[in-house]
Amino acid sequence: MLWMRASSCVARALNVGTNPVIVSLVQGDVDKMRDSINCSERSLRFEWLTNVDINGEAISPIYWSLKDGNTAMVKYIVADLLTIRADREMYYFGREVLFEKHPDIVLKLCQECPDVLLETLFQGLMWHSKEVMECNLHRSCNLRVNYYIEDLYCDPDKEDDIWKQTLGVLVTEGRPSMFEHPVARKLLEVKWKRFGRSSFLIMQSIYILILALFMIGHVEHRHECSFQPLRYFTGSLSIIFTGLQAFICFRHFKNGWMATNSNCAILFNMPVPSWLSDTTNVMRLVSLFLISISSFVDCCDSEQQWLSGGHNGRYAICMGMNSFGGIILWGVMLQGLVLSTRLASLTYTLGLLGREIIRNLTVVLVFVFAFGTALTALKQEHCKNFASAVLYLVRFVLGFERQSMSSADPLGLFFFFVFTIIVVLGMLNILIAQLWGAVAEVASANRGFALQHQAAITIHMESILPMSWRRKLFEEMQFNIAVPFDTGDSGPSGGIQVIEPASVRISPYYTPDRVLRFTGDTSPKDPWPSVMCEDPSLTETSKAAKLGIERQASCQA
Repeated sequence: MLWMRASSCVARALNVGTNPVIVSLVQGDVDKMRDSINCSERSLRFEWLTNVDINGEAISPIYWSLKDGNTAMVKYIVADLLTIRADREMYYFGREVLFEKHPDIVLKLCQECPDVLLETLFQGLMWHSKEVMECNLHRSCNLRVNYYIEDLYCDPDKEDDIWKQTLGVLVTEGRPSMFEHPVARKLLEVKWKRFGRSSFLIMQSIYILILALFMIGHVEHRHECSFQPLRYFTGSLSIIFTGLQAFICFRHFKNGWMATNSNCAILFNMPVPSWLSDTTNVMRLVSLFLISISSFVDCCDSEQQWLSGGHNGRYAICMGMNSFGGIILWGVMLQGLVLSTRLASLTYTLGLLGREIIRNLTVVLVFVFAFGTALTALKQEHCKNFASAVLYLVRFVLGFERQSMSSADPLGLFFFFVFTIIVVLGMLNILIAQLWGAVAEVASANRGFALQHQAAITIHMESILPMSWRRKLFEEMQFNIAVPFDTGDSGPSGGIQVIEPASVRISPYYTPDRVLRFTGDTSPKDPWPSVMCEDPSLTETSKAAKLGIERQASCQA
């Protein structure tokens, strides 16, 4: 009751003696906000939409509405800021003001209003021409599309943390379906083609070389002394690149680029360098570490000793390291499938299935330990101690052992029966159902998962680039140059123009020439005519007719 009275007093205080924008925010009334903004000077319109003053404190109307849960208000403000208006003198586009006042707008919308992010923010950052260009000799027609992605690309001098930039936010906080939007897809395409793909291929080529040397010196000719120098070279190469990965991790730690929701962070219950948030990078580090150690163990002429049972423990450990290192290194090669969208979605599916299997087998292992303890206490056959009981149950689950009913006492037989029901029939069938559900989930957004995987690799490649290279890549985009709408019609800057097939017109994201053009006086102190805002259902002819009438009198503030 006290809170209701206090909130009512605050609301009344804000309603009295304040400007109409604050009143509309307090009441959450989108229509009042629209009427208020339509009265503002065209030069101050963006300022009204991005900043209100409450007792000397500057507050963003967007963040105010987000905290109130007023999605309609957020959508209106963002859409109005990203509406391109033009008079006979210049273009008015609120993109720069929006991102200058709200540098974390993508993160906020991604977490709280993902629909506004896709339908309004991203939609307001592209422009489609309504005129189809002349068809080429192959009878394919094209049209111009402008993508205003300067703030999404992110100037490294303004935000050096890759994981706080737009692409990093979409990977860590977003949904795979977000990459289906043309703006997100174009942002990824630009970064991937400019540096992501080439950097990834260089790194992958190094691991292909190490894998080839490993297969020759450690697998095919492991016991031949003549290949020992090759093994030393492979080990030295592995040590060098293990050190490079350690340096990358240190650099991420120094810059504060830490991940808290990755598999490694959850496993160790502490933040880890963002480089280790990718499971494949962890696999690279582990495989190189194992190969580095095994390469310097002299195993010449040990094969006969191994076959005769006269091997030593050091040799057995070395062989184990080679086995695990080889499997992990071949697993790293799977990431190369990201070069194909279809194959990239397959690798993501395999990773998702692997996580489901690990979770399920963790529960199975608990049951194996529990029933192994019970069978050891009963001194059942093959269960003389705890280790042998666990091993026997694992072999039983895998089908390598069959329980002999003649030697089991009634209580032991009961435990075997319960174990079979829970683990063999229960948990394994649950695992099959989980795997089926995971495959169905990936199949519904196949392309989105593949693009998100590609985006994750891109931001990891960007994180290892020197700052000078990142600055140069950003400057080469030339976002400061105006992007034309047509020949002789230079529009706002901050974007790129792409010639795309005319078939893009069937896309649900296609909006032909969304620029609102106004005739009449061009004074920045005059408000915009509000005809189009008040009645968006008007046809183009009706809009042209209404825009020909005398502009409405200026509103009273």
